[in-house]
Amino acid sequence: MDLIVCVGDHCHLNGSEMVVRRFQEMLKDAGLGDRVTLKGSFCLGDCSPRDEVAVRLGDEVLHTRYQDAEACFREQIVPRLGTGREDHHAEPTGER
Repeated sequence: MDLIVCVGDHCHLNGSEMVVRRFQEMLKDAGLGDRVTLKGSFCLGDCSPRDEVAVRLGDEVLHTRYQDAEACFREQIVPRLGTGREDHHAEPTGER
């Protein structure tokens, strides 16, 4: 499944580069790198009026601030992946 982070002007100014870095770390730590492809995309067409970054997972667009990227990953992204790791807190699994 593709996890797409907007890197367009609005989201870039709101920290999309930091969101991408945090998501990369969390995907690796959670052992989800083989199930999720992290991509960047210019404007996803769903800009937030707040200082947030747009993130698309499947057909759904979520929004997060870079300070909240870890919570967004744990609470919104992992459950939508249907991994059975809904309570997972991005700790290494040892499954490699």
